[in-house]
Amino acid sequence: MDLDQIQQGVRLNGVRADGPVEVIAFQPNGTRMGTLTVRSQRGELEERLVSAEDALRFEIAPARRWTFDADGDLFRLASEAR
Repeated sequence: MDLDQIQQGVRLNGVRADGPVEVIAFQPNGTRMGTLTVRSQRGELEERLVSAEDALRFEIAPARRWTFDADGDLFRLASEAR
């Protein structure tokens, strides 16, 4: 991955060992460095300086497997029917 591909809202693997992170902000510092602000799965914010070589280890993480934004009434109806 190139530094110019790092954008806000993207989920990345390879930044932290404990799993994917969400990019909160990326500020380029020249052409080969940048300041990366991320949020871990636990909600911890972290800021680090990354180089173009570091970015080669990053890859876009797949979409989240589970979301909790469905209609609760429909869930209750389905669970009661079951």
